[in-house]
Amino acid sequence: MKTAKLLTIMICLIMVSVATAQKSQKQINLEKNRVQIFNDEERANVQYHFYEKTQELKLDDDAEAEYYRIIVYHVYDMGRLYDKDKNNTDEEIRTALKALVKKMDAEVKPILTAEQYKMHHKNFRDVLQSAYRAKNWDWDMD
Repeated sequence: MKTAKLLTIMICLIMVSVATAQKSQKQINLEKNRVQIFNDEERANVQYHFYEKTQELKLDDDAEAEYYRIIVYHVYDMGRLYDKDKNNTDEEIRTALKALVKKMDAEVKPILTAEQYKMHHKNFRDVLQSAYRAKNWDWDMD
């Protein structure tokens, strides 16, 4: 049931984004400056792995919706750290990334049990480690 709801929401979001396809100059500039860490296949694999692990949290519908809202919000900000228009050094990116992860973790912690939070922590660190490997950075998040 949760998968069906999530799929329906994703389809609706795609339809809305297609319907509002006219882009502002700001959106065009954001896309032009976007830096992708993963290619499409890698990104899909990371997202699917995270999704599968998130399902193991066994969240109720409300908690799952809130959890994904928080994750998506912060992942977007994390992804923007790499963009060309930011001119961030690797050190600046890692510092900002740590701060965003800390903030995200603080926001998800109240909606999770202690065991779920441990699982979230491990799952998200797996995603971060993939990004670190893609950038050839030494792991320094724990």
